[in-house]
Amino acid sequence: MVGPGLRSARPGSHGEVRRTSHGRRRAGPGPDRRRALPHSREGARSASCRSTPATRDPTPSAVVVDSQSVRACERGGPCGDDGGKKASGIKRHLLVDTRGTVLVTCVSPACVGDRDGAVVPFARAADAFPRLRHVWADQGYRGTGFHAWVLEATGITVETVQRRDGGFRSTWARVGVPPPAVPRFAVVPRRWVVERTLAWLVRCRRLSKDYESLRVCSETAIYLAMAMLPVRHLASPAR
Repeated sequence: MVGPGLRSARPGSHGEVRRTSHGRRRAGPGPDRRRALPHSREGARSASCRSTPATRDPTPSAVVVDSQSVRACERGGPCGDDGGKKASGIKRHLLVDTRGTVLVTCVSPACVGDRDGAVVPFARAADAFPRLRHVWADQGYRGTGFHAWVLEATGITVETVQRRDGGFRSTWARVGVPPPAVPRFAVVPRRWVVERTLAWLVRCRRLSKDYESLRVCSETAIYLAMAMLPVRHLASPAR
């Protein structure tokens, strides 16, 4: 029996059709509307479970490397000047997986170069992750000598990912030939993952600057901040 203000569903429709206070009609929660849609959280979770095989190894085989110069406060500890970034403090060297999770980190004075500072996290990653065979890096890690040393010492190959504009706002062109289009902004393949992780870390107040006196305390703060991200996602209620 149909109650007041309601009307039975039309043949072939799912659920009921209700009349709202504005006089409009909308479909009720029929049985087919309760399934997880692809754009919902349940649909995305089920899709990720279907796309991830059960036999996938939990340890990574490829990572992304990058560094970040951070200003230091008035305290004792490792400190240096990064002329390129115009920052006086420390430099964080990170190895993240393809999802942006920090796997290995190392803290050094800001005056240490990217290639020199990457020696420690590469050695740690080679011992902790035996399946690791490939690393994506930016222009700061280029150099055939450095790549040859990493391959010989750890068995890891380093691939330098270049930007579409080559890292410059302008380029050269022959006389009479129109210059190629240089994009003002473009997402760099693979490297955007570690850039997003660096943005996550600086949002933590404890990591906005270097407040630690010991190098091991700075590295521990990075691991703790990274561990808080998945915990917050798991604790947040489903929308």
